[in-house]
Amino acid sequence: MNCSLKILPPSTESPDLFQCGTAATAEIRERYEHFCELVSLSERRLSSGDQISACAFAQAAARLAYPASAGIFGSNRLERVLNRIGDSIPSSPEKRQRSGTGLNVLHVLSYAKPIGGDGRYAWRWMQADRQNRHSFVITRQCDLSPNATVPEIFRLSAEQSGGFIKTLRASSSKPIAQARELRELCDGMDFVVLHTYPYDIVPCLALTRGVPAKVIYVHHSDHTFWIGASVTDLMVHLRPQHEGFLRERRGIVAEGGYELPIPLPEPPPALERRRAKRLLGYAEDEIVLLTIATPFKYSATGLVSFLELVEPIVSRYQHVRLLAVGPSPDDPAWRSASLRTEGRIKPVGVRWENEVLYAAADIYLDSVPFASITSLLEAGIHGLPLIGYQLQNEELQLMGAGAAGLQGSMILASSRNTYCLTELIEDAAYRTRLGALTKCQIQNSHCLPNWLERLGDVYAAARDVKSRGVMSGQEPEFQAGVLSVALNSLYPRRDTAKILSECFRDLPLISKLRDLRVLRSHGLNAGVSAALPFRWRYAARRLLSTYRA
Repeated sequence: MNCSLKILPPSTESPDLFQCGTAATAEIRERYEHFCELVSLSERRLSSGDQISACAFAQAAARLAYPASAGIFGSNRLERVLNRIGDSIPSSPEKRQRSGTGLNVLHVLSYAKPIGGDGRYAWRWMQADRQNRHSFVITRQCDLSPNATVPEIFRLSAEQSGGFIKTLRASSSKPIAQARELRELCDGMDFVVLHTYPYDIVPCLALTRGVPAKVIYVHHSDHTFWIGASVTDLMVHLRPQHEGFLRERRGIVAEGGYELPIPLPEPPPALERRRAKRLLGYAEDEIVLLTIATPFKYSATGLVSFLELVEPIVSRYQHVRLLAVGPSPDDPAWRSASLRTEGRIKPVGVRWENEVLYAAADIYLDSVPFASITSLLEAGIHGLPLIGYQLQNEELQLMGAGAAGLQGSMILASSRNTYCLTELIEDAAYRTRLGALTKCQIQNSHCLPNWLERLGDVYAAARDVKSRGVMSGQEPEFQAGVLSVALNSLYPRRDTAKILSECFRDLPLISKLRDLRVLRSHGLNAGVSAALPFRWRYAARRLLSTYRA
């Protein structure tokens, strides 16, 4: 068989024809209308001089549009409000002196978590770019939990480069105070790199003026709504982008972006496959399939799911085993699949260290319908053949696999009956050839020295930018299309009342009562408890949990 397969042609069946039902599109439109109301209220509060309330309405609007879709993928109106607030935030007169040789690069993250592609991209950037100093600033770590700690890998990556790591002191419900602190930390920096979550408004407030550092935005969530274009000098894309989508649906200038693949370290010397299988309790002649992703990426209403594709094949072969990292053993769908296959499908939950699994695996399966690109590349760099599923709708392909090094090596099926896992199971030589090709192509794009050369081009391109901001000036189009419906099916929805309660919790009591009354008049109810001071609500929750126990 030819080991450089491309996307397989669709068959006569059409399992991914996604229907946008009336209820689903009505929900998206309602969400969009609420988003617009919140932006309008933010504009009104800003015009009256109340920046704190204006920020609360703006933050609520951004949270409402991500991850559940409001039918838009950017908002120039929202960014302009945030820029106007940011322009009025006084800067500290003290300036940090630049020291030493090399570049000073500040990486800004919303959260520092041990899993997830955004964090890996940031710390691997630091580890690869050894001739410059890199530092971390984290804006919303306390949102994870009151005592959430920063994983050691972040601290080590920063300190080994000569930089620092800092968690903003102010609460995430006080974005103006956070923005002032972030702006001060940008002093003496050559570049500020944003790896932030799409709804994080702090960079839009902090980087509007008085920050001479060039701002690079890492476009790591290219399938969802996000803000940050107004304060960006250079967009960095992780994979090729559709210029029409960027211009019409995001409202940004499509030209001038730069593609910088996900950085990958060379994997450590692998265990012999036979030995790794023995460590996991498998026989040498058993075929081990591996998949790693966040659980929500494996199924969505109206789209073909991972288990639909894989379970019939595992059932057919008694010597095939599937290890799924991410999905919980207690998940009903995965537990049922495990029972039906007599344990040969095994969900193992979240694991941090997977080297033994990579060594034991014969084939890597991408999550379906939502690809997990970082996991794919990490498997490919270990020499595993990769197989995934490509949705045929152009918008839905933003949920699919697409990264440098995968074209021509990864098998991408386009229907159930072209998901040719069977061929990989039955042909060991084919697996070996395809795995070797995949590893070679990924190394060329994602590993040193080629990746570092591309990074140098990014720094040079950012330096050449004359004016900040990549917004086109055209408000992005609203569409209750298939991508928005699919995202709402994939992502767990956050309760609107909870979003509003979090965004308004630290406002002065009089302002809070006024704003909550206005929200209610617009059909947005934050609940009675939102009016209570935060400490009172925390005490009430503890009392209630004690009573229930």
